[in-house]
Amino acid sequence: MLKRIIKILLVLSLFILFIPSYNKYRIEKRVDNILLSKGSSIYEGYIYIPKFNYKNVIKKGDKAINENLVSMHNLSDPIGGSNIILSGHNNKYVFHKLYNLNIGDEIILSNFKQEYIYTVDNIKIVSIDDSSTFNKEGLKLITCTNDNQKRLVVFCSKK
Repeated sequence: MLKRIIKILLVLSLFILFIPSYNKYRIEKRVDNILLSKGSSIYEGYIYIPKFNYKNVIKKGDKAINENLVSMHNLSDPIGGSNIILSGHNNKYVFHKLYNLNIGDEIILSNFKQEYIYTVDNIKIVSIDDSSTFNKEGLKLITCTNDNQKRLVVFCSKK
């Protein structure tokens, strides 16, 4: 009886450990498939952060956030433009590692035709109603903080 209980507990623990890994693998596989097909008309491009070996596709509009993609705001210029605003959830699939970026780190954006390299210039935590961050030129990466009343903003300039 004890052996049976141990087997059941072992199987349950393995199941619990591998489900999050499988979800992450599934999202990474979807991103890789999109990148291999050189995107499609619904994606603006992709972001790659070499420091974390992180990549994800960029989709315009708010619904992208719910798909664990990076969202490009409607106020944003196209990739390669002078004012790019990207946001994503603070979860393990999107932007939770932004907190570990340092000034000088590189971020690569692509519109599937050309790559643009950016360097992190500044990192700030701002109020959720601070719209002045949208007016500054360069690339802005935005995610929420744990209290949901502030936002982490990473400011980058084109190399």
